[in-house]
Amino acid sequence: MSLYPDLSKAFKKENTKMSISLEIAEKMLVKFDGNKSKLKEFIRNCDIATESVSPDKADLLFRIIRTRLTDNAATLTDTRDFENWSDLKTLLLEIYSEKRTLSQWQLELNSCKQDFKESVVSYANRIETLYVKVINSLDSKLTGEPKKALLQVLKNQALHVFMIGLHKDLSLLVKSQKPDSLESAIALALAEEQEIKSQSEIAKYQFPSQKTCHICHKPGHLSFNCRQNKNSKQKEHFVRNFNRNHENTSSNPSYSYKFCNYCKKKGHVIDECRKRQYNNSRRNNNCPPDNSRAPNISQMHNQFQKLSLNNQSSPNPALARNAHTIQAESSHSVTE
Repeated sequence: MSLYPDLSKAFKKENTKMSISLEIAEKMLVKFDGNKSKLKEFIRNCDIATESVSPDKADLLFRIIRTRLTDNAATLTDTRDFENWSDLKTLLLEIYSEKRTLSQWQLELNSCKQDFKESVVSYANRIETLYVKVINSLDSKLTGEPKKALLQVLKNQALHVFMIGLHKDLSLLVKSQKPDSLESAIALALAEEQEIKSQSEIAKYQFPSQKTCHICHKPGHLSFNCRQNKNSKQKEHFVRNFNRNHENTSSNPSYSYKFCNYCKKKGHVIDECRKRQYNNSRRNNNCPPDNSRAPNISQMHNQFQKLSLNNQSSPNPALARNAHTIQAESSHSVTE
Protein backbone atom coordinates (compact mmCIF):
# COMPACT_ATOMS: atom_id res chain seq x y z
CA MET A 1 0.00 0.00 0.00
CA SER A 2 1.50 3.32 -1.06
CA LEU A 3 1.41 6.32 1.23
CA TYR A 4 1.66 8.66 -1.75
CA PRO A 5 -1.04 7.89 -4.35
CA ASP A 6 -0.72 8.85 -7.95
CA LEU A 7 -2.34 12.27 -8.20
CA SER A 8 -2.25 12.39 -11.99
CA LYS A 9 -5.90 11.35 -12.28
CA ALA A 10 -7.01 14.43 -10.41
CA PHE A 11 -5.45 16.66 -13.03
CA LYS A 12 -6.74 15.02 -16.19
CA LYS A 13 -8.73 17.36 -18.33
CA GLU A 14 -11.52 16.61 -20.70
CA ASN A 15 -9.64 18.53 -23.33
CA THR A 16 -6.32 16.74 -23.63
CA LYS A 17 -4.87 19.52 -25.72
CA MET A 18 -4.72 21.90 -22.71
CA SER A 19 -1.24 21.96 -21.19
CA ILE A 20 1.27 24.31 -19.57
CA SER A 21 4.61 25.36 -20.92
CA LEU A 22 7.81 23.67 -19.93
CA GLU A 23 9.04 26.86 -18.24
CA ILE A 24 6.02 26.98 -15.90
CA ALA A 25 6.33 23.27 -15.12
CA GLU A 26 10.00 23.75 -14.26
CA LYS A 27 9.13 26.46 -11.73
CA MET A 28 6.78 24.04 -9.97
CA LEU A 29 9.61 21.62 -9.18
CA VAL A 30 11.48 21.72 -5.86
CA LYS A 31 14.81 20.21 -4.87
CA PHE A 32 15.09 16.97 -2.92
CA ASP A 33 18.26 16.03 -1.01
CA GLY A 34 17.06 12.84 0.67
CA ASN A 35 15.25 14.43 3.60
CA LYS A 36 12.25 12.23 4.31
CA SER A 37 10.13 15.14 5.45
CA LYS A 38 10.48 16.73 1.98
CA LEU A 39 9.64 13.62 -0.03
CA LYS A 40 5.88 14.12 -0.18
CA GLU A 41 6.19 17.70 -1.43
CA PHE A 42 8.71 16.69 -4.10
CA ILE A 43 6.58 13.81 -5.41
CA ARG A 44 3.38 15.86 -5.40
CA ASN A 45 4.92 18.70 -7.42
CA CYS A 46 6.52 16.30 -9.89
CA ASP A 47 3.18 14.51 -10.39
CA ILE A 48 1.38 17.77 -11.11
CA ALA A 49 4.08 19.03 -13.48
CA THR A 50 4.24 15.74 -15.39
CA GLU A 51 0.49 15.62 -15.97
CA SER A 52 0.28 19.30 -16.87
CA VAL A 53 2.71 19.29 -19.81
CA SER A 54 2.03 17.82 -23.22
CA PRO A 55 3.16 14.20 -23.83
CA ASP A 56 5.84 15.28 -26.28
CA LYS A 57 7.53 17.30 -23.50
CA ALA A 58 7.32 14.60 -20.82
CA ASP A 59 10.77 13.18 -21.57
CA LEU A 60 12.41 16.60 -21.39
CA LEU A 61 10.59 17.39 -18.13
CA PHE A 62 11.80 14.08 -16.65
CA ARG A 63 15.41 15.13 -17.33
CA ILE A 64 14.74 18.40 -15.52
CA ILE A 65 13.26 16.47 -12.57
CA ARG A 66 16.47 14.46 -12.23
CA THR A 67 18.46 17.69 -11.93
CA ARG A 68 16.36 18.59 -8.88
CA LEU A 69 17.83 15.63 -6.96
CA THR A 70 20.80 16.71 -4.81
CA ASP A 71 23.16 15.33 -2.16
CA ASN A 72 22.25 11.82 -1.01
CA ALA A 73 19.29 11.46 -3.37
CA ALA A 74 21.44 12.34 -6.39
CA THR A 75 24.17 9.89 -5.35
CA LEU A 76 21.72 6.98 -5.13
CA THR A 77 20.03 7.68 -8.47
CA ASP A 78 22.92 8.78 -10.72
CA THR A 79 24.15 5.23 -11.33
CA ARG A 80 20.71 3.86 -12.26
CA ASP A 81 18.68 4.04 -15.44
CA PHE A 82 15.01 5.04 -15.38
CA GLU A 83 12.53 4.96 -18.23
CA ASN A 84 10.29 7.71 -16.90
CA TRP A 85 9.16 9.59 -13.82
CA SER A 86 7.05 6.67 -12.62
CA ASP A 87 10.13 4.44 -12.24
CA LEU A 88 12.05 7.13 -10.34
CA LYS A 89 9.07 7.77 -8.08
CA THR A 90 8.85 4.08 -7.16
CA LEU A 91 12.52 3.98 -6.14
CA LEU A 92 12.28 7.16 -4.06
CA LEU A 93 9.28 5.79 -2.18
CA GLU A 94 11.10 2.54 -1.44
CA ILE A 95 14.17 4.31 -0.06
CA TYR A 96 12.90 7.46 1.64
CA SER A 97 9.29 6.83 2.65
CA GLU A 98 8.55 6.48 6.35
CA LYS A 99 8.27 2.89 7.52
CA ARG A 100 6.55 3.60 10.82
CA THR A 101 2.84 3.03 11.18
CA LEU A 102 0.08 5.35 12.35
CA SER A 103 0.10 3.82 15.84
CA GLN A 104 3.84 4.36 16.22
CA TRP A 105 3.60 8.01 15.25
CA GLN A 106 0.67 8.53 17.63
CA LEU A 107 2.62 6.98 20.48
CA GLU A 108 5.55 9.33 19.87
CA LEU A 109 3.19 12.30 19.70
CA ASN A 110 1.49 11.40 22.99
CA SER A 111 4.84 11.14 24.79
CA CYS A 112 6.06 14.54 23.62
CA LYS A 113 6.74 17.07 26.42
CA GLN A 114 8.50 20.42 26.70
CA ASP A 115 12.06 20.11 27.97
CA PHE A 116 13.34 22.04 30.99
CA LYS A 117 15.01 24.87 29.08
CA GLU A 118 13.17 24.43 25.79
CA SER A 119 11.30 27.40 24.35
CA VAL A 120 7.65 27.27 23.33
CA VAL A 121 8.61 27.74 19.67
CA SER A 122 10.87 24.70 19.66
CA TYR A 123 8.31 22.58 21.50
CA ALA A 124 5.50 23.66 19.15
CA ASN A 125 7.63 22.78 16.12
CA ARG A 126 8.14 19.26 17.44
CA ILE A 127 4.41 18.84 18.03
CA GLU A 128 3.52 20.09 14.55
CA THR A 129 6.14 17.87 12.90
CA LEU A 130 4.78 14.77 14.61
CA TYR A 131 1.21 15.82 13.82
CA VAL A 132 2.06 16.07 10.11
CA LYS A 133 3.73 12.66 10.17
CA VAL A 134 0.64 11.15 11.77
CA ILE A 135 -1.52 12.60 8.98
CA ASN A 136 0.87 11.40 6.28
CA SER A 137 0.69 7.87 7.65
CA LEU A 138 -3.08 7.67 7.12
CA ASP A 139 -4.44 5.17 4.65
CA SER A 140 -4.60 6.69 1.18
CA LYS A 141 -7.91 4.91 0.56
CA LEU A 142 -9.54 6.81 3.41
CA THR A 143 -11.67 9.60 1.92
CA GLY A 144 -14.83 11.60 2.50
CA GLU A 145 -16.50 11.93 5.87
CA PRO A 146 -14.50 9.16 7.59
CA LYS A 147 -11.24 10.92 6.73
CA LYS A 148 -12.62 14.28 7.84
CA ALA A 149 -13.75 12.85 11.18
CA LEU A 150 -10.39 11.16 11.75
CA LEU A 151 -8.51 14.38 10.98
CA GLN A 152 -10.62 16.22 13.56
CA VAL A 153 -9.78 13.59 16.17
CA LEU A 154 -6.07 13.95 15.39
CA LYS A 155 -6.30 17.75 15.67
CA ASN A 156 -7.89 17.50 19.11
CA GLN A 157 -5.27 14.97 20.13
CA ALA A 158 -2.41 17.26 19.07
CA LEU A 159 -4.02 20.18 20.94
CA HIS A 160 -4.40 18.15 24.13
CA VAL A 161 -0.84 16.81 23.98
CA PHE A 162 0.56 20.30 23.44
CA MET A 163 -1.24 21.82 26.44
CA ILE A 164 -0.45 19.08 28.96
CA GLY A 165 3.17 18.87 27.77
CA LEU A 166 3.91 22.53 28.49
CA HIS A 167 5.69 23.63 31.65
CA LYS A 168 3.33 23.56 34.61
CA ASP A 169 2.81 27.32 34.89
CA LEU A 170 2.28 27.74 31.15
CA SER A 171 0.02 24.70 30.96
CA LEU A 172 -2.35 26.06 33.60
CA LEU A 173 -2.52 29.47 31.93
CA VAL A 174 -3.18 28.09 28.45
CA LYS A 175 -5.77 25.52 29.54
CA SER A 176 -7.67 28.14 31.52
CA GLN A 177 -8.34 30.07 28.30
CA LYS A 178 -9.74 26.96 26.52
CA PRO A 179 -8.25 27.28 23.02
CA ASP A 180 -10.15 25.48 20.26
CA SER A 181 -7.20 24.69 17.97
CA LEU A 182 -3.51 23.89 18.08
CA GLU A 183 -2.63 27.18 16.40
CA SER A 184 -4.49 29.27 18.99
CA ALA A 185 -2.94 27.28 21.85
CA ILE A 186 0.55 27.92 20.46
CA ALA A 187 -0.19 31.64 20.16
CA LEU A 188 -1.42 31.80 23.78
CA ALA A 189 1.62 29.90 25.04
CA LEU A 190 3.98 32.24 23.20
CA ALA A 191 2.24 35.30 24.68
CA GLU A 192 2.33 33.88 28.22
CA GLU A 193 5.99 32.91 27.85
CA GLN A 194 6.87 36.44 26.78
CA GLU A 195 4.91 37.86 29.72
CA ILE A 196 6.77 35.65 32.19
CA LYS A 197 10.12 36.69 30.72
CA SER A 198 9.17 40.37 30.98
CA GLN A 199 8.17 40.00 34.63
CA SER A 200 11.46 38.26 35.38
CA GLU A 201 13.45 41.06 33.76
CA ILE A 202 11.51 43.69 35.72
CA ALA A 203 12.07 41.81 38.98
CA LYS A 204 15.82 41.80 38.38
CA TYR A 205 15.90 45.60 38.32
CA GLN A 206 13.43 46.06 41.18
CA PHE A 207 15.23 43.61 43.45
CA PRO A 208 18.89 43.68 42.37
CA SER A 209 20.04 42.17 45.67
CA GLN A 210 18.06 38.99 45.15
CA LYS A 211 20.37 36.08 45.80
CA THR A 212 20.49 33.20 43.36
CA CYS A 213 22.49 30.02 43.84
CA HIS A 214 24.45 28.88 40.79
CA ILE A 215 24.49 25.27 42.06
CA CYS A 216 20.76 24.56 42.49
CA HIS A 217 19.60 27.70 40.59
CA LYS A 218 17.16 28.66 43.34
CA PRO A 219 16.73 32.18 44.78
CA GLY A 220 17.23 33.14 48.41
CA HIS A 221 20.79 31.92 49.05
CA LEU A 222 24.25 31.75 47.51
CA SER A 223 26.37 28.77 46.56
CA PHE A 224 28.36 28.57 49.83
CA ASN A 225 25.07 28.28 51.76
CA CYS A 226 23.58 25.71 49.40
CA ARG A 227 22.55 22.45 51.01
CA GLN A 228 23.67 20.49 48.01
CA ASN A 229 27.13 22.04 48.25
CA LYS A 230 27.31 21.38 52.01
CA ASN A 231 26.29 17.77 51.60
CA SER A 232 28.98 17.23 48.98
CA LYS A 233 31.62 18.91 51.19
CA GLN A 234 30.64 16.86 54.24
CA LYS A 235 30.85 13.69 52.22
CA GLU A 236 34.25 14.68 50.85
CA HIS A 237 35.48 15.59 54.38
CA PHE A 238 34.28 12.26 55.74
CA VAL A 239 36.01 10.33 52.97
CA ARG A 240 39.24 12.30 53.46
CA ASN A 241 39.30 11.71 57.23
CA PHE A 242 38.45 8.07 56.77
CA ASN A 243 41.31 7.60 54.32
CA ARG A 244 43.74 9.47 56.60
CA ASN A 245 42.82 7.38 59.64
CA HIS A 246 43.00 4.23 57.58
CA GLU A 247 46.48 5.12 56.35
CA ASN A 248 47.70 5.93 59.88
CA THR A 249 46.44 2.71 61.37
CA SER A 250 47.68 0.59 58.47
CA SER A 251 51.18 2.16 58.43
CA ASN A 252 51.63 1.92 62.23
CA PRO A 253 50.46 -1.44 63.60
CA SER A 254 51.01 -0.38 67.22
CA TYR A 255 48.96 2.79 66.78
CA SER A 256 45.68 1.27 67.92
CA TYR A 257 47.26 -0.39 71.04
CA LYS A 258 48.58 2.83 72.65
CA PHE A 259 46.55 4.55 75.37
CA CYS A 260 47.41 7.61 77.45
CA ASN A 261 46.52 7.44 81.15
CA TYR A 262 46.87 11.23 81.42
CA CYS A 263 44.46 12.55 78.73
CA LYS A 264 42.58 9.24 78.29
CA LYS A 265 43.07 9.19 74.51
CA LYS A 266 44.31 6.53 72.12
CA GLY A 267 47.34 6.68 69.88
CA HIS A 268 50.09 7.57 72.42
CA VAL A 269 51.33 6.87 75.95
CA ILE A 270 51.78 9.24 78.89
CA ASP A 271 55.43 10.00 78.07
CA GLU A 272 54.37 11.15 74.59
CA CYS A 273 51.35 13.14 75.78
CA ARG A 274 51.51 16.71 74.50
CA LYS A 275 48.86 17.87 76.91
CA ARG A 276 50.95 16.69 79.87
CA GLN A 277 54.06 18.36 78.50
CA TYR A 278 52.18 21.60 77.97
CA ASN A 279 50.69 21.61 81.49
CA ASN A 280 54.09 20.87 83.09
CA SER A 281 55.84 23.67 81.22
CA ARG A 282 53.06 26.09 82.09
CA ARG A 283 53.22 25.13 85.79
CA ASN A 284 57.00 25.64 85.92
CA ASN A 285 56.79 29.07 84.30
CA ASN A 286 54.07 30.31 86.67
CA CYS A 287 55.83 29.26 89.98
CA PRO A 288 57.96 32.19 91.51
CA PRO A 289 61.46 31.37 92.85
CA ASP A 290 61.64 30.71 96.63
CA ASN A 291 64.03 33.46 97.92
CA SER A 292 62.88 33.34 101.56
CA ARG A 293 65.74 31.06 102.63
CA ALA A 294 68.40 32.39 100.30
CA PRO A 295 70.76 34.80 102.12
CA ASN A 296 71.67 38.22 100.73
CA ILE A 297 75.40 37.72 100.25
CA SER A 298 76.15 41.35 99.48
CA GLN A 299 74.41 42.56 102.64
CA MET A 300 76.17 39.95 104.79
CA HIS A 301 79.50 40.90 103.28
CA ASN A 302 79.00 44.60 104.02
CA GLN A 303 77.87 43.86 107.57
CA PHE A 304 80.85 41.65 108.14
CA GLN A 305 83.24 44.40 106.94
CA LYS A 306 81.67 46.89 109.34
CA LEU A 307 82.12 44.54 112.27
CA SER A 308 85.71 43.92 111.33
CA LEU A 309 86.44 47.64 111.25
CA ASN A 310 84.78 48.13 114.62
CA ASN A 311 86.80 45.31 116.15
CA GLN A 312 89.99 46.78 114.88
CA SER A 313 89.22 50.22 116.29
CA SER A 314 87.92 49.00 119.67
CA PRO A 315 88.54 45.36 120.43
CA ASN A 316 85.54 43.88 122.20
CA PRO A 317 85.24 40.15 122.76
CA ALA A 318 81.47 40.29 122.52
CA LEU A 319 81.54 42.06 119.16
CA ALA A 320 84.17 39.70 117.89
CA ARG A 321 82.06 36.83 119.00
CA ASN A 322 79.04 38.32 117.24
CA ALA A 323 81.01 38.73 114.05
CA HIS A 324 82.19 35.15 114.14
CA THR A 325 78.68 34.00 114.98
CA ILE A 326 77.13 35.92 112.08
CA GLN A 327 79.76 34.59 109.70
CA ALA A 328 79.23 31.04 110.88
CA GLU A 329 75.44 31.33 110.68
CA SER A 330 75.61 32.77 107.21
CA SER A 331 77.92 29.97 106.12
CA HIS A 332 75.62 27.45 107.69
CA SER A 333 72.58 28.89 105.93
CA VAL A 334 74.34 28.82 102.58
CA THR A 335 75.32 25.18 102.99
CA GLU A 336 71.77 24.31 103.87
